[in-house]
Amino acid sequence: MAALKERVGDFLPAATAGLSLGEYSALVAANVLSFDDALRLVAKRGELMDKACRDTQGGMAAVLGGDPDKIAEVCAACGIDVANYNCPGQIVISGESAKVADAVAKLTEQEFRVVTLQVAGAYHSRVMAPAAEAFAEALAACSFSKPACPIAQNFVGDFVETPATISENLRQQICGSVRWEACLRKLMAKGELLVECGPGNVLCGFVKRTDKTYKACPVNSVGTLDAAVQALA
Repeated sequence: MAALKERVGDFLPAATAGLSLGEYSALVAANVLSFDDALRLVAKRGELMDKACRDTQGGMAAVLGGDPDKIAEVCAACGIDVANYNCPGQIVISGESAKVADAVAKLTEQEFRVVTLQVAGAYHSRVMAPAAEAFAEALAACSFSKPACPIAQNFVGDFVETPATISENLRQQICGSVRWEACLRKLMAKGELLVECGPGNVLCGFVKRTDKTYKACPVNSVGTLDAAVQALA
């Protein structure tokens, strides 16, 4: 984001959002959090989530294609959660390892395509509830401002304006579903180009799976920065 602003001048996005950890970058971009406060929160969040991972044997799996409601039903029956609604045709499930394995077996029986993920724990699930509760103290120690532009948050999949609500949604996001597809659709309604600032281009891929006609570009190298500057021009 800083590199982009060096090239095109300081600007305010029409709207912003970030997936999971990326939500903190989005909050900095929307002038809700200072860069320093965001770093402090990211560090504490990682510490607490790591402890939750070590305290419980957790796992995750990606479900490709299929009815989201049916996937949610299987999760509920197995005592696990939907971690991510990434884009049409890609949902991630999360929970205790044995329960995830049970859900994977049930979904496979129903002819869903399921891929087990190599992760340290059950992120964005009830397993992370202790981390979410402990994170409240760190959030209370930081200053949240009203967004300078619309920001869509993962936990609700919608734009949020109130600083207190933004803070609470960050806490809930740790153990709640990431409604990224809903966030993407909110962003798309606000502008004509989506710029992904960060390593890789996974989010640009989610954009194309959500709407093949929508323009998206990453900023993760000198070459992609040049292309983004041209696209913004």
